[in-house]
Amino acid sequence: MELQVPVSENFSLLAGTVEQEADLITIHPPEESIFDQLCVWLDQRPSPTVGFNHWVLSIGATALCLRWGTYLAVLMDRARPIDPRAKHSTTSMISQDEMKRINTEASSNLAHLLHQWHHDESAYFDRLRRAYEWLPMPQQRVKRNFQSVEWLFSYLINFSKVAPTDSLTPVTRPYRTLANTIIKLTYRNGAIENIHAGSGTTFSLTHRRFTDRQARKVIRQSAESLSPFVSDFPLWVENLMQLPSWPDRLACLPPSRLYPHYWTLTESSSRVQFKCGTDHL
Repeated sequence: MELQVPVSENFSLLAGTVEQEADLITIHPPEESIFDQLCVWLDQRPSPTVGFNHWVLSIGATALCLRWGTYLAVLMDRARPIDPRAKHSTTSMISQDEMKRINTEASSNLAHLLHQWHHDESAYFDRLRRAYEWLPMPQQRVKRNFQSVEWLFSYLINFSKVAPTDSLTPVTRPYRTLANTIIKLTYRNGAIENIHAGSGTTFSLTHRRFTDRQARKVIRQSAESLSPFVSDFPLWVENLMQLPSWPDRLACLPPSRLYPHYWTLTESSSRVQFKCGTDHL
């Protein structure tokens, strides 16, 4: 069975294929990533009319990288009825495998955007403006939250002062390394944890896992925290706060609180498995 998510009246995303054997459900990611499907569709839309405001860029990036560009689109699908258990704060509505897939896809998507920003700034801004204009989002304007970017720069600066440049391990995949860090700071450590945490439950593919209020909170917090990273502070700028040159400066990322070393640097998605009809702990 194909897992389809409508975006507009004439366009739906293929989010994967579903197999069921007894009570075990397996979801395989699509051959063409959700992000790539979105980009192809957006490139066919009329040229954007919105400006380059920070909220346009942050909401556009959040739409592409997270809300619509990942498996989260399935869990927030407004065409499905809300799971009645979603309103219970003690109930986990997202499985471990589902969280892993969202993290992986969001980071992979952001890495693509960061690379594009560095090498083709015009195309990058065009893509975010198209995403803002054509992808439905719960907010049209958000503030900027600088806390995450301030933490990141603080750790990079402090570590670079005590770590000799010649002792740093070379960073072979800088955009993905940076994307992993940003996604953990702006999304994974935010309001989504309240949806993921809790006791076991049945994970349904026929119901939406978020109330409208929960979805708005997750998206708003992510967009506000992501804003400085996608509009103001490209980390490849030379002579940035006396940090080592790009991409060596990323080797200064701390090993625990900020940078998730166990996150993949190569995969763009992952398989999801969970049991239906029973509690999932």
